[in-house]
Amino acid sequence: MTTDEHSDPRAAAPDAELDAAAAADLDENVIEATVHRLEALGLEFATSSNPKLEKMGLDRFRRHDARFAPLAGDEVVHILDDAERERIRALKRRVILVAFGIGALSGLISSIASFALSVPEHVTTTFWEDVRDFVIVNGVTIVATMIEVAIIYRVALRSVHLIAREAGIQLVPRGDAPETDEQRAVALALARAALELPSPPQNPFGIDPFREVSKWRLVAATLLYKLKISITNFVLRLLIRRVGGRAIVKAYLTFTDVLVTGAWDALVAWRMMRQASIRALGPSACETLLGDILRDEKEVRRAVLTAMLRAVATTIVRGREVHPNLLALMRSIYRRAGAVEVPRLDDTAAFLTALADLTPHERGLVYEVLVLASFPDGHVSRAEVRFMRAVFARDHLAPDPAKLKRLCRSFVHGDALQRAAIRACIVPDAAA
Repeated sequence: MTTDEHSDPRAAAPDAELDAAAAADLDENVIEATVHRLEALGLEFATSSNPKLEKMGLDRFRRHDARFAPLAGDEVVHILDDAERERIRALKRRVILVAFGIGALSGLISSIASFALSVPEHVTTTFWEDVRDFVIVNGVTIVATMIEVAIIYRVALRSVHLIAREAGIQLVPRGDAPETDEQRAVALALARAALELPSPPQNPFGIDPFREVSKWRLVAATLLYKLKISITNFVLRLLIRRVGGRAIVKAYLTFTDVLVTGAWDALVAWRMMRQASIRALGPSACETLLGDILRDEKEVRRAVLTAMLRAVATTIVRGREVHPNLLALMRSIYRRAGAVEVPRLDDTAAFLTALADLTPHERGLVYEVLVLASFPDGHVSRAEVRFMRAVFARDHLAPDPAKLKRLCRSFVHGDALQRAAIRACIVPDAAA
């Protein structure tokens, strides 16, 4: 492997364009992404790793799996037939409905406590009476919330295990079979999806997914993310006051928590189940498509495989999340590259310099891997499209955003994916 440690002059202009693109895209999906930066910023709104919850999720998978016969293991994991898709959709719908019901019930309990202890406007209360009411209402709310979260987690973990079975994934070893690293990685990824734990920024490749994001935006967006229910409650109460009469305000204002908490729990459940199915399908799809890209190559130089690793790493920086499917793709490339150390793996300038040392055909292979890295997390962002456009410009090529989004939808739906679909996303640059 030969990698220049200094920036190539040929990469300077594209790199400037990439920096501008990254700055313009800071607001996109930033609320979603900031959760993963919290521990590094010293905040305690969320943690990037929770071993106790992860262990609980894996233990729950083992208990559920013991009730079923072992899977045959002779199907392609990332391809679903119509019956499997419908069963997975039914599982998702059930979890969303349960989450809405549990959230609404939790909100109702809190609202009843608040309503029961409310006092008329003309009644004067003492300081200690206010403290007592505050403690009672918040105590009831905390207990209701703990029960709410516990039920949703149990339902989500069971449904995620069933989704994995529908996709043909054996999450836990059976009999005398040892647990493989890949099996544990997939099980942990699915457990984290069911428990709504953020993807940890720590990873074996030393990639910093937030190296190009300003910290003040992360902090501000994190506060908004964590205050989402309170903000929604405030807006809903404001609307009730605006459009409703005094009688409506008195009767219903206290009970806005019912709808708000139920709706947010349903939204969270939808995200959890969507991410679980994506993480179930991703590793197999990445391995298969990478194999298709390299199948007709008699010999792939290590410099090409290194550039592919850089392509995935810099895509992670654009997406601001170390998604487990992208880690699976990097492991697949590393298996082919052998023992190799890649300095500044997630550095954009180093990636562009590495591309300059490849032949046009070799760069084409790297471009295909760059496309492959754009959708296994379940969406293709504008930052990723701009990144590909700046990288492809070297060879007067450009990404096709519409085809990229169709490719992503096909992956999420569990359709059979071919290398031709990846190649179709790379088109001649009309502006060249």
